[in-house]
Amino acid sequence: MGEVPFAAVCFRVLGRNYDAAVVSAGFIGFSLGATPTAMSNMNTVTQRYGRSHVAFLIVPLVGRFSSML
Repeated sequence: MGEVPFAAVCFRVLGRNYDAAVVSAGFIGFSLGATPTAMSNMNTVTQRYGRSHVAFLIVPLVGRFSSML
């Protein structure tokens, strides 16, 4: 339930563009499970609207470092 407000804040902080939308989808995936869920969410968005190279670079790195905490 708390994923959507966090994604809305994340989207606004990251600049309100397409890359921010894909990263927000990835962060929703993190909150639902793990990095593979985040990658699946981002893949679903990019299959429909096009690639986001920035998001596919940032989200796995954040997932890796957050799993080490």
